[in-house]
Amino acid sequence: MSGHNGQSHEGVRDHHNQDQHQQDIGQLLQQIMVITEDSLDEAQARKHALNCHKLKPALFSVLCEIKEKSVCRILLDFILDDIF
Repeated sequence: MSGHNGQSHEGVRDHHNQDQHQQDIGQLLQQIMVITEDSLDEAQARKHALNCHKLKPALFSVLCEIKEKSVCRILLDFILDDIF
């Protein structure tokens, strides 16, 4: 029984960590979206905070993947339009 409870607590901890991770990513994305509305000083401070954030590499990786897929989709659409 105690092994089951340990797994249960571990599952709850993992779920909490995943929720925290998603919340952190959401906050990063929100900061990126509003940076254009900031003054230059505010934008520079926010940029510095984003550059020092622990999830920056993960976010950068995801954004690069989105960019790559978008470019591939645009090229495919262009090629298909040219053929038909």
